[in-house]
Amino acid sequence: MKPTIWMSFAVAAGIALSVSASAATTSVSDAATHNAAVSAMRARLAAARATALTANVNSKAMGQYVYPGAPMANPYRAYPPSCAAYPLPDKASGPASGIYSVRMPLFTRDSSGNAQPPETVTITIWRMACSSTGSKTPYNTDGGYNAMTLMRIDRDPANDNHTDVFPTFPLLQVQQLGVGYNDLASIVRAANEPNTVLSDGMFDAPLYSSATYVLENFNFGSAYNHLYSYAFNLRIDPSANNAPKVEFQIPAYSPSQSTYPDAYNPLPLDGYMSGTWYDPQKSGEGMQ
Repeated sequence: MKPTIWMSFAVAAGIALSVSASAATTSVSDAATHNAAVSAMRARLAAARATALTANVNSKAMGQYVYPGAPMANPYRAYPPSCAAYPLPDKASGPASGIYSVRMPLFTRDSSGNAQPPETVTITIWRMACSSTGSKTPYNTDGGYNAMTLMRIDRDPANDNHTDVFPTFPLLQVQQLGVGYNDLASIVRAANEPNTVLSDGMFDAPLYSSATYVLENFNFGSAYNHLYSYAFNLRIDPSANNAPKVEFQIPAYSPSQSTYPDAYNPLPLDGYMSGTWYDPQKSGEGMQ
């Protein structure tokens, strides 16, 4: 059964105030702390990637890659493939109680890579309804309602699109179902494009412009599969002394007709389905 722990975004205003008050300056020790965290995390991800590649070394018979991979569903997908296509929405939707937002400083660099005073951005988390058949899936093991979990990072208008000084992408981690923040399996893959396998908002990558990301899974094995329609905690970590971590506590996705009407709308006909339909009242007229 889907976890029934319903969590609230605890004292959101208090978190925003305490975080904003910390956005002062970046010291040499802050930069060293951040750079050490980036190096350590990239090394751990590289090790996980190597392990995953070793486990799948015999996945192709010839091993010469003459042709591209055959079309197939991503086994590490976090939502139905029909849920969304590029571009992702740039405005949060759903009930007000299901939109979680906070102001927080991120580690910031200049175009030469030097650390700068932290830039405060707005980070918003929300869910978008997806088709739900009631079947058990890799991303919803009890056959409940499916959703796509989105995260938007907004730079202030005065800073947006500036490339001389810019914040960097934070480390995203999930705490859920026995996976804690100290586990490598807690790492979240965030992508600008949905339905991808490798696309990733890499930790410490430049954030020049405001953008929306979808929370995904790394293709490192089942241990890295997070169930984003279930309850989970999401920790956003800039990894610098003067930029504290922020934690979102997201409840299980449980739509109603009033909160997520799209969850109850007919599924549009598109390239993600096939079948035959007919109307027995009209001599079997239909389409295939």
